[in-house]
Amino acid sequence: MTVYDFERKPVKTRKKHWCLYCGEVIPVGADGVKCESGFCEDGPFREYVCARCAPYANEFAEWCDGWCESLSELFFEFMDERHPGWRDE
Repeated sequence: MTVYDFERKPVKTRKKHWCLYCGEVIPVGADGVKCESGFCEDGPFREYVCARCAPYANEFAEWCDGWCESLSELFFEFMDERHPGWRDE
């Protein structure tokens, strides 16, 4: 049985994480957002989003109807379509 918590909470990371959307490293002490956590077959998990991607999380979820198979690929497609030039920022 899998249990999820999708409440987004701003955090300052205590260890290195990877952004769920862009895959970039969120270094120790950086601002980020804990976007989901819970328990699955493999045990407890937490997913984080970097400060750069966090403002687009809700818009992205609407764009892909809340479910995406290859998250980072679709996130890049979404950002290129809706926010051209974002990679240069």
